[in-house]
Amino acid sequence: MRVIAGTMCGRRLKAPRGRQTRPTKDRVKEALFNILAGAVAGSKVLDLYAGSGALGIEALSRGAQEVVFVENDRRACRAVKENLANCGVKATLLCCDVNVALRKLAAAGRRFEIILLDPPYGTDPEVLERLTRAELLAPAGLVVLEHGRRDALPEQVPGLVLLKKRDYGDTTLSIYQGTLLSRGGNNMPVALCPGSFDPVTCGHVDIISRAAKIFDHVIVTVFPNTDKNPLFTLPERVEMLREATSHLPNVSVDSFEGLLSDYARHKNAKIVIKGLRAVSDFEYEMQMALMNKKLSPDLETLFMMTSNEYSYLSSSIVKQLARFGGCIDGLVPQGTQGKIMARVAERYGSPSCHEEG
Repeated sequence: MRVIAGTMCGRRLKAPRGRQTRPTKDRVKEALFNILAGAVAGSKVLDLYAGSGALGIEALSRGAQEVVFVENDRRACRAVKENLANCGVKATLLCCDVNVALRKLAAAGRRFEIILLDPPYGTDPEVLERLTRAELLAPAGLVVLEHGRRDALPEQVPGLVLLKKRDYGDTTLSIYQGTLLSRGGNNMPVALCPGSFDPVTCGHVDIISRAAKIFDHVIVTVFPNTDKNPLFTLPERVEMLREATSHLPNVSVDSFEGLLSDYARHKNAKIVIKGLRAVSDFEYEMQMALMNKKLSPDLETLFMMTSNEYSYLSSSIVKQLARFGGCIDGLVPQGTQGKIMARVAERYGSPSCHEEG
């Protein structure tokens, strides 16, 4: 077991002997921190059920401002102390029951931007509810729960919204974001980024990424477009978007068939983000914005101009290029090109990708 990135990259970590729980595998740990991406640097992290302390130490290695470790097993506590000493870092270690630690931290008024949870599989289905009741999560903070793929978790958790769920063999990572009121008493803003995304392009990801820097939670919503003959099914487009936005921890992807105004009401969202490439886009989008405003007076539409490098790009252009043998490298997210070319070949025959002279 080792630190896989950051200032302590390569440092070996000891696992406590005789423990019944399992350390997080390097593959799962790497996936977890890829999802969190830039959220770790400068953040305050709480590592519950710390075990060897591997997750918290990884966070420190990647620039976390502070990590508090919580572990009840004495042998594991000794392993955490040893690993911290071997890595040359200091941190707070609470060697006590998780419920006791939650009460202590809550009484001290502590707040954390990231909370890592790795309870023994199948043993603590109510841990999320207890965590939210303790009010330790900072506004729009993230909770990462590592659990068994077959573990039964509650459908809804007050104060949390499920952003992502990823399976790695028998292990599942569930990423939640806090939806508690901010300290000013206002609801944390949620924005919708709707579209047909058939297929998703780098232009789409650009708009989504920029929106994610402004809003606490962005829901990318895939709608069927009855005026088009889609290249990909709705579930396929959702999965492609999830892969393309997996590096954005406050972005989730959903689908809906119906009116955008109804969906926004259902999600308690007041803002719709739309990307604009040209004046022709604005004319159509203004019409749609006015209609949505008519249906739902509280729903506002915000327009974002596309970045210069994607001002010409659309899903239709990508499909035409792919159909007639043009290369789509750099136009669609990494990992999407092969799926597009395979589907185009299936529908229209196999084009050859060539460079224009």
